[in-house]
Amino acid sequence: MKKIYIRNVITNLSKPHVMTSCYIVDKSESSTKKLVGLISQIPELVLLNTHTDLERALKEITKAPSTTHILFVALDESNTSGKLANYDFYKEFVLVVVGSNDHFYKDAFELGAAGYLSKPIKNEDFTSAIEKCKARLISNLDKRHSSLGETVLKRGSFNSVKISLNQVLFIEMVDDETLWHMIFQDLERSPSSDLDEILKKLSPKGFVRINEAVIVNKFHINKFKGNKICLINGNWFEMEQRYVNEFYSSINII
Repeated sequence: MKKIYIRNVITNLSKPHVMTSCYIVDKSESSTKKLVGLISQIPELVLLNTHTDLERALKEITKAPSTTHILFVALDESNTSGKLANYDFYKEFVLVVVGSNDHFYKDAFELGAAGYLSKPIKNEDFTSAIEKCKARLISNLDKRHSSLGETVLKRGSFNSVKISLNQVLFIEMVDDETLWHMIFQDLERSPSSDLDEILKKLSPKGFVRINEAVIVNKFHINKFKGNKICLINGNWFEMEQRYVNEFYSSINII
């Protein structure tokens, strides 16, 4: 796996975005196999597990550290919509219901599912469901961290773009550019700027500088130990010693 080291930054080039974890609950081998194949064709999706029992799947998914999950559930006489009734699909995961008749479509609507797939599953229906899931995941992110707001990036003299700060994973200085690494969007670039000046314009609740080249979004930190930080997409960073104390004192305000 190729890595590039820039000013104490360890950037995993194979993971430009957050990987969205997928779980499947389906007793049918054929439809499970179909979903596994479709998920494997989308680079930002990763299948973590398949289940035949909904309750076991729910226990596993609610303990998982990532905040970006899609749960595909084939409802039937044992894996019923009632078992999903107490879950908030705007916080814990995004739901896609898989069903064999119109009754299950009604269940999907009442549960607030992001998508519905009718058996046999069609490729175009799956693609449409994933786009709806992405929109829901972005919406969920904004609901959780609405206080971070937006900012306008200048791409050039006459070119600007507005971005949601909730979607910023980290900000990196490389040569004469400032790189804004996003969760569900492509990399944004702006002319080189002083990181301290950028940090002043960002919410101190959400962002912290960790070395000469990088500012990270604290809401998207998955784990940390000593002077190393891992974000939710798997990127690892090394903190410079002079920023370590500031980092540990600032994370208490999340």
